[in-house]
Amino acid sequence: MGRRDELDRLLSAVTGTEGRGLFFSGSAGIGKSRLLREGVAALPTDRYAIWSIAASATTAALPFGGLVQVLPAEQPQGLSPAGILRWALDVLQQQAAGRRIVLAIDDAHLLDQPSAALVHLVARADNATVIGTLRDGEEIPLPIRALWTDDLVDKAELSPMAPAETAGLLAEILGGPVDAGTADRLGRLSAGNPLLLRELIHAASGSEELTRTYGIWKWTGRL
Repeated sequence: MGRRDELDRLLSAVTGTEGRGLFFSGSAGIGKSRLLREGVAALPTDRYAIWSIAASATTAALPFGGLVQVLPAEQPQGLSPAGILRWALDVLQQQAAGRRIVLAIDDAHLLDQPSAALVHLVARADNATVIGTLRDGEEIPLPIRALWTDDLVDKAELSPMAPAETAGLLAEILGGPVDAGTADRLGRLSAGNPLLLRELIHAASGSEELTRTYGIWKWTGRL
């Protein structure tokens, strides 16, 4: 809802002639993760070898913990750090079997340093594209920051939803049209943040303050 242009841009970043990657940044709950999932789901798996990674604070302290879903459990012994990175890239290329590699990283700011370095190496490969999300205000690993400073990917800010989009999302959540004043009020309270908007509706649901009259939803409660 309300992200068609952003979704098209994400798909173009993968399927375009340059195969240039894209990272979306924004505040928590703005819709970055959902946008990334929708983009990945729209890619044909016969043309692209897709790996989706959800970085987290629990794996940030482990070497290659951020890519535990991607790499084999056993790593070769005796390799230098650079050798490990080259081995990991070779593994991805072998598993891709001639398809273009797409590495999708949600919350890339939570990657450990070795994983971030591998992501940067993948982005430099001729047959690979890196896409992902970042949360505003978080410290970003240097190899990830270098993706756009080295001109390997584009970086774009995911903005809050516009009032018309907020009203449309409200109608989808509630299953019917919403009073204009209610849509405006909830839109201002949520500041165009889809997650906060949903939580406001869930909190109001079941109360006498959120009612449906003649098919129109209206909220009369206080925050």
